Amino acid sequence: MGLKCKEPYSVSLAYHSLGNLAYFKNNFPVALRYYLASLKLSEQLGDYRRVARTLNNIGSLYMELSNTNKAEEYYQKSLELHKQLGDPLLVAELSNNLANIYQAKGLTMNALHYYLNALTVFREKGSAYDVSTALNNIGTIYNERGQYQKAIPYLMESYQIDVKMKDEKSTLP
Repeated sequence: MGLKCKEPYSVSLAYHSLGNLAYFKNNFPVALRYYLASLKLSEQLGDYRRVARTLNNIGSLYMELSNTNKAEEYYQKSLELHKQLGDPLLVAELSNNLANIYQAKGLTMNALHYYLNALTVFREKGSAYDVSTALNNIGTIYNERGQYQKAIPYLMESYQIDVKMKDEKSTLP
């Protein structure tokens, strides 16, 4: 419907939505084509919220394809826009995504920086799951670095949150 009406904002939303549908169906080439069309039109319209969301979706798509360099590129662009738009929770979520990439690349100090920034926001505005995940990731990094005394408080707090959430998967041995 949005593509037929020719109204630019509706067309941009339609492209974005079609990209999401293709992504959920694991049809990544089609998803990327729709996301890029939405991105181009949204940039022309100055719809920076949609640009930021689309950049984030493209980053996630590249993560699915295990292309961490491209994912990092798109997440960074999205992060910068979300910072300008003043959305701290989305900034934290993108920081967490970037931290995951840096951790996978072995850049633990970068990962730690982004996880700690995300944790600060998650504690204020995020869900218990977000807080627990960030705590666990920080604890894991310290553990891998042999900094066990630093790791234990993060891992313990994560575990306690998981128990409170009655997250059966995370409390299994």
